[in-house]
Amino acid sequence: ECMMQDFPKLLSPAAKVGFTQMPAWLCFSPCKNSLEKARAAVSKGSPPACAAQAEADQYYVYAKLLRIIGCNVEEGATESYEGVPVALKPSIVFAPSFACTLTQMKARFPFPPQVSITRNAALICSGDVVIESLRLDGIAEFAPVTGDNRLLVQQCNLQNSGISFTPVQQIKGIPEKNLIRGYKAEILAQERNYKFTRGPVNTNNIAAPDGGCACTIM
Repeated sequence: ECMMQDFPKLLSPAAKVGFTQMPAWLCFSPCKNSLEKARAAVSKGSPPACAAQAEADQYYVYAKLLRIIGCNVEEGATESYEGVPVALKPSIVFAPSFACTLTQMKARFPFPPQVSITRNAALICSGDVVIESLRLDGIAEFAPVTGDNRLLVQQCNLQNSGISFTPVQQIKGIPEKNLIRGYKAEILAQERNYKFTRGPVNTNNIAAPDGGCACTIM
């Protein structure tokens, strides 16, 4: 193990050296600063490089990749937590078991124009899931009940209370994971209204009045 700037010192003059360059939004989001240092960095026009920004960047990268493949994902609003401006919505999390590359993501969303995610939505996917049609305004989690099954989301029109990010005070007794972010995440929707692990699912019983899901295990 060594620092990247020290690695060239290990090479011979005849060594062939190359590099791969990618945009920062895709590959670089340090989580190293306290909120105090993050505020100072923001005041100087630098990235905050703190836990809140790292989490926001994680959500952002998946939202942008979905847009690249043709899905309709709205831009979220920027809010300030302890003086650090971040955009935490839409909150999108894809586990490595769901997709790691753009090619894999295209296979998970075979009909991108039929996928619509609002600015306040949260989408969590893990395991073997294929989403053919999705209209999401709230939170949805798709994860097969076992690792051997595929959860096929044929059509999902889901609206619920979603997720909130509530500011927390910097006082004793607050969990460290919330203190370093300046907020706590809380799922407002009832689990039966957003979590899908097996099918077929009777969507009328678990969705908001304006729509529901039809999911099947294959």
